[in-house]
Amino acid sequence: MMNNSLELEIEVEVPKATCVLIWRQDGKILGVSRPDDLEAFTLPGGGMHEGEEPAEAAARELKEETGVELSEIIPVFHALERDTPCTAFEGTPIPLDEFQPREGEKGIVRWCTPTELANGPFGKYNQLLFSKMGISY
Repeated sequence: MMNNSLELEIEVEVPKATCVLIWRQDGKILGVSRPDDLEAFTLPGGGMHEGEEPAEAAARELKEETGVELSEIIPVFHALERDTPCTAFEGTPIPLDEFQPREGEKGIVRWCTPTELANGPFGKYNQLLFSKMGISY
């Protein structure tokens, strides 16, 4: 009897890092400074723990770095950042109109322009993300 089944191997890049995009109506985006350079801002995020889902990691990193808890989180972009698969999520903090950035666990938290983040430490990734989201930088 002949076996007509076909086995396909599909290589899927599992995220190893996440970041979160939170933006205001005026176009400013929540940013965090690098611990080693308080003038260099990027999106909140970081590496995933063993067994952690990407959305869990994104929410955890956001809370650790900014104190923000999310009411909703949606995956919006996936790409390599320095050879590391990274998924970006868009989130809405609770409540956005009352949220004021504060100092996080490792640096400064503040509203940034897209240009600042596009030219920051993870600029190429942020540029790709902003283009996908229709954010001018």
